[in-house]
Amino acid sequence: MGHSALMMVRKAQVLLLLAALSFTFIIGIACSGGDDEPSGDATNTATGTAAVATATSQAHATATSQARATATSVALGTLTPGATATSSTGPGTPTTPPNAIARAGDDIDTRRGNFIGLNGSGSSDPDGDDLRFTWTQVWGPDVTGGAGRFIGPTPSFAVPGQVGTLIFELTVNDGNGESAPDRVRVNIFEHVGNPGLFVNGNSGSDDTGNGTRENPFGSIGQAIRQINGPDQDIHVMSLGNGGAYEEPDTLSPPVTTSLYGGYGPNWIRDVEGNKTRVNGAALAVRFGVVDELAWISGFDITGADATSPGQNTFALMVAAGGATLFIEDNILRAGNAGNSVPGVDAGTSYGLWLGRIFHTEVRRNEIVAGNGGNGSGGPRGENGASATTSGGNGSGGTGGSAGRGGIASINGGGGGKGAGGIIPGDGSAGGNGGGANGGAGGIGDKVGAGAVGDGSGGGGGAGGNGGAGASARDRSDRAVS
Repeated sequence: MGHSALMMVRKAQVLLLLAALSFTFIIGIACSGGDDEPSGDATNTATGTAAVATATSQAHATATSQARATATSVALGTLTPGATATSSTGPGTPTTPPNAIARAGDDIDTRRGNFIGLNGSGSSDPDGDDLRFTWTQVWGPDVTGGAGRFIGPTPSFAVPGQVGTLIFELTVNDGNGESAPDRVRVNIFEHVGNPGLFVNGNSGSDDTGNGTRENPFGSIGQAIRQINGPDQDIHVMSLGNGGAYEEPDTLSPPVTTSLYGGYGPNWIRDVEGNKTRVNGAALAVRFGVVDELAWISGFDITGADATSPGQNTFALMVAAGGATLFIEDNILRAGNAGNSVPGVDAGTSYGLWLGRIFHTEVRRNEIVAGNGGNGSGGPRGENGASATTSGGNGSGGTGGSAGRGGIASINGGGGGKGAGGIIPGDGSAGGNGGGANGGAGGIGDKVGAGAVGDGSGGGGGAGGNGGAGASARDRSDRAVS
């Protein structure tokens, strides 16, 4: 074969190789887009997990194609820079797009501390390919041992010991790629057979609601009034836009009933970021008797100020019981206590008041007491002395005791001021002695933050003025000074 003929054969081989490569690259682009025609906007409009997956695959594809283009162009000198490599199982064989369907099963209601399993057996692949199951936990306390996911169609795990929510996303892989995720929610309750009553002030109704998740009550007070048996807990959804439930009467759940707040849309619980706000009475919440395990959790409670002299105020009172009450993840704020009046001592404010109860567990709470009531004024001072001597200082009455601050270990409010005595008495008629005024009432000591103490009494009221001296007259009835 001559030199010219040999060159023509080599050129033909190069052209055939370029044609084969170009055809392969076109097939690769069409398959990676998932449509007949690739869309240049697909990556820009993707969000969430899809955006991350797309960004990762794009980087990988670009790096691979650039490496191949550079290596090949050195030998051939004609390969288009930046060409996209094919995704295939063999030379010239495109990958079948993933078409598996994930089915994570129905939502699950379970009791805290139970051992349960997830079930993805409803997943399928139209091509009959074998599936690889991945369950990714996306909400709630970790139950995966730190892995963040389970592998397999029916994984099992121990449920946490707290009422709350777990959410998993199931994806299945048929060997050609991941399916779209399917979610399952695990609702953890204190009592599995009877999850209790539900309150949603956003859309529920006290008139037409029946306390179910689908048809909840509109107020906490109504839910408490509708409890008609043991082990009926109350679950409360937080109001939108930072709103608060207005509960003017003391909320007093019966024995065996717990109160759980912190629920959001779809009854997903978040006690850290979505506490349920309640504006309550001067005694906002009262557990009378706790004879079985009970909880109050996930609330932001503000008690009202006292409405009568000497009235004490409480955000949460626990009277008695032979079991344990768990007080967890709350904000408890008491209102200001009532002032003193004659015969009535000033009131005291308590963020949390514990009576004769067997045991309490107080965890992750913020507890704030209001101000103690002010002391009342002392009685009026006595009259000053009469005649020619100067009137003595009238002895003022003692001011009332200042109100007490909050109990120890809780931020106490300031003690009240002891007021001064009432107005002085009139001096009797007499000589030129002008009476001196009694001292003003002192100020009661302030109770320090977190300390327990009484404000000291106020000082005496102002003393009475001495009587005016009589004018002397001479025998000629002329007035002399």
